[in-house]
Amino acid sequence: MAAFSTSNPLGNPLGNPLGQNNPLTTDTSAVALKMNSSGLLRGKSHQYHDYSRHHVFNKKLNEALNRATRIVLDQRRQLSDGDEKTGKDDTSWMKPPRMRVPNYGPDADKAVKNLQKARKDRARAKTAANVRRALIGNAVICAAKFGAWLTSGSSAMMSEFVHSVVDCGNQSLLLMGLRDSKNTADRLHPYGYGKSIYFWALVSALGTFFLGAGVSMSHAVGELMEPSLSDISNEVWAVLALSLAIDGYVLSETFKDVQETKPNHVSMWNHISNLRDPATMAVLLEDGAACLGILIAIAGIGTAHYTGMPVFDGIAGVGVSCLLGGMGLALVRVNHKFLLGHGIDREMSDTIEQIIRSRRSIDNVNHIQSQWTGPETFSFKAEVDFDGTYLAAQLMPRYRGEFEKASENIDQELEVLLCWYAEDVMRAVEREVRHIEAMIRQKYPGAEYIELEPMSTDADRFAIDDSFEEKLLNVEREDVKRLIRVLYAPTESSSKGDPSTLGYGTVEGKGDDAVVIEPPKKDK
Repeated sequence: MAAFSTSNPLGNPLGNPLGQNNPLTTDTSAVALKMNSSGLLRGKSHQYHDYSRHHVFNKKLNEALNRATRIVLDQRRQLSDGDEKTGKDDTSWMKPPRMRVPNYGPDADKAVKNLQKARKDRARAKTAANVRRALIGNAVICAAKFGAWLTSGSSAMMSEFVHSVVDCGNQSLLLMGLRDSKNTADRLHPYGYGKSIYFWALVSALGTFFLGAGVSMSHAVGELMEPSLSDISNEVWAVLALSLAIDGYVLSETFKDVQETKPNHVSMWNHISNLRDPATMAVLLEDGAACLGILIAIAGIGTAHYTGMPVFDGIAGVGVSCLLGGMGLALVRVNHKFLLGHGIDREMSDTIEQIIRSRRSIDNVNHIQSQWTGPETFSFKAEVDFDGTYLAAQLMPRYRGEFEKASENIDQELEVLLCWYAEDVMRAVEREVRHIEAMIRQKYPGAEYIELEPMSTDADRFAIDDSFEEKLLNVEREDVKRLIRVLYAPTESSSKGDPSTLGYGTVEGKGDDAVVIEPPKKDK
């Protein structure tokens, strides 16, 4: 994401969550503001005909912003008075706070969705290329094996022909699944159609088991009951060699693609065992089994003619049938697991939990749930307990003066002011949720669906009920003071981007993944 710098008249660390058109962070002459029926301010790209009303409103807005800025500066000056001397000049408290916040908002959300879609499309296109390559190769092999079986009558060649027919059908079903998985989420399928590939891969695996293994096994067993030895021409050996070359090429190309996605610290065997792409897994197993089946057929046919005992041909046919059955069961197991809803790896889940807990706004995280919604995407849900003290520390500089002013006419102003305050608390929670989502997607782009549900262990109680305990009051006062110091008076380590000291808006990203909120410029 491209970085940008903007002015924040309040000097607060919330950044610019609404983008550059936020009326609180841009020049009021560039954005027209409209007062709605409830008195809340909403930014609109609208030009009013009533110039006097616009002028008066801008004047009042500037006065409010200047008053809030003075409150922030006074608060920071008071905090600096209690600190130990660090050798800096007396005006060090006037240095602007620098907060790093992700560039998020409607445009950022759209960009994230576009990136996720492009990522899925690339993976889907790569998988489709592997499947098409295998389908073309198997179609050529199928025709050649059929001719070789007709001329030789070999049981092993019959099993190999059935094997190739089943592979062609399976790969056609996989292409159907890849096509269906392109469909976007809708009302009936809010999590998209990513799992459709697992369904068609399951149908393909069942076809391999029942049709491929069943038909070839019945023919091989019949050949064992009544063995016969037929002449094997050179064309049969040529067909077997051609089949081995084509299947070997397809297998090697698919293996290279899989190897490119292997993490450095994971063995190739574990990587293949944990593949979530059923189409790629099917191509690997089918072509691997095809190469092994051809070797079994060559061994059986060659041994039968060398010894003059046709029973070895039948045994080779049984071996190929068992190979098909084992491959079908393996594919059924993989697709069954993901169709039921397989959760993400423990390491990924723990990392996401650490990201959430690293936010100062979060007290606790519970009841984590996740599952893969497709080969490249997953959903994540967790119950989070937000720290109300942290949210209050964010809003205090903005509302301190408002509450002081409301105290002069408490009966009329308090109700409306509390409504505004509650609304801003909810907006602060929403901003925090979007920050957390941005951090998670920065680490794991496949996190397409993230649900953070606010859930407090004390949801059935009012926090103010504990205000009469002096010990709790002191703890709360210290927490608020500490959080204000962190948010509005960052230390040197904060300016260097230390995640342990930064306040609201801390992200792991560097450079273009974050922006710096600059202080307001004083009018000359």
